[in-house]
Amino acid sequence: MRLAILQTGHNNPALPAHLRAYPQMFTDLLEPLAPSDEVRFTNYAVVDGVFPADVSDYDGYIITGSRHGVYEDIPFIAPLMAFIQDCYAKDIPQVGICFGHQALAQALGGHVEKSSKGWGVGIRQVNVAQTTNWMTKGTDTLDLIYVHQDQVLRLPEDAVHIAGDDFCPNAAFAIGNKVFSVQGHPEFDKGYVHELLAIRGEEMGKQVCDAATASLAGDHEGVRLGKWIMAFFEEALAAKADSRA
Repeated sequence: MRLAILQTGHNNPALPAHLRAYPQMFTDLLEPLAPSDEVRFTNYAVVDGVFPADVSDYDGYIITGSRHGVYEDIPFIAPLMAFIQDCYAKDIPQVGICFGHQALAQALGGHVEKSSKGWGVGIRQVNVAQTTNWMTKGTDTLDLIYVHQDQVLRLPEDAVHIAGDDFCPNAAFAIGNKVFSVQGHPEFDKGYVHELLAIRGEEMGKQVCDAATASLAGDHEGVRLGKWIMAFFEEALAAKADSRA
């Protein structure tokens, strides 16, 4: 399995230099969860205009988080939207995380805005409305780390609502074997969020920061979601192989 990570953002330069960049976070999370050692990850810094030559070069794509908004007039946004649409048309599975979640929704007919509810930061539990084949059956809730202001306000027409809560109703969705998309960050750890709060706390506000810091005393289920991501790719590729048989 050849998976490409589409890096849509860089670490804030004010963060300590030892912190891992987005691609390394995903590789560290997902490599141990892969069903075999046949999985290979390649990174493309699409935020800097670097894309795969062709969408068919890889079996699937993971779109990372970013400080940017999908509605911003930034050079890489339009090519990314076209890339997502091309993948979708060719049944190449895609996973979106945070900004990636929003980019998939926007590119495929949904709508994203900066939420009037403000920042969502820290560990939060969302309700799982339904489970897919690649998710753990009987799952009612999912605890993940969140760092976002933007939200998916309208899902794409063919999307199935997977999870959400009052603050972020569209926290996860899926479209068949083509898309699995989540607002939370399975790749983040608590230390990374503490460092973000240290440099952006004034911008977020004391009340948000205090609540986020308190939430980090709990556990998050990034590894569980990581397992679902790998299972999603496995199922999607198996379905493609069956359709060609």
